[in-house]
Amino acid sequence: ARASSISGHHLNRLLVPEAGLTLGRLVSLHRIRDALQMISSNHCSTTELSWRVGFSSYQTFARHFRCWTGCSPIEGNLRILKLRRRKLKSR
Repeated sequence: ARASSISGHHLNRLLVPEAGLTLGRLVSLHRIRDALQMISSNHCSTTELSWRVGFSSYQTFARHFRCWTGCSPIEGNLRILKLRRRKLKSR
């Protein structure tokens, strides 16, 4: 908002009709999408992952992750690992 010389409130008023989300929710969604990609390709801890995608604490990351995916980061990691194993077995 600052870079475009408009207030955060005005930016949200413009974003919600277009994206259906506020700026904060949009940023959170992109961070969680990045985390899901990193979970499937990296072997780092979920705490380190939370820092890599831009959350200031693991607790905040876990809350946002659960909100968007319906499971904890650890459960998400396990689900992705199970899917990867199934794909390998089916080849």
